Amino acid sequence: MGSDGRQTAEFGHLKKAAQMLLDTCHAIPAADFGTKMLKEVRARMIEMGWSRSYIKHQIQRTRRMFRWAALEEMVPPSVPYALKMLPGLRPGESGAPETAKRRAADPADVEATMPFLRPQVAAMVRLQ
Repeated sequence: MGSDGRQTAEFGHLKKAAQMLLDTCHAIPAADFGTKMLKEVRARMIEMGWSRSYIKHQIQRTRRMFRWAALEEMVPPSVPYALKMLPGLRPGESGAPETAKRRAADPADVEATMPFLRPQVAAMVRLQ
């Protein structure tokens, strides 16, 4: 949640990662979670059609959840340590779709938007 009490995008992503954990490993105690289970979670993400880059970020979030749990002494420190051992998905080898590369905005489009921007935002756009 943001400081104003509204749900942030990151909170939504964490919630989705946690739900995937629950859906895939609901019967496994957190202290027994390991790389085999993380592989299963990742395989489920691939089955769901998530992109490789989104899976990468969701796995990082999952690892952070277990690291937090270890800091709070809810799981042994060996759990988040073991989860770091799982290598990332390699492009073209996982079956997960790749996201399109982002391209720079067309300078003509940027100039066309300038009259509609606040002066502070227009200055930031020019700076970038």
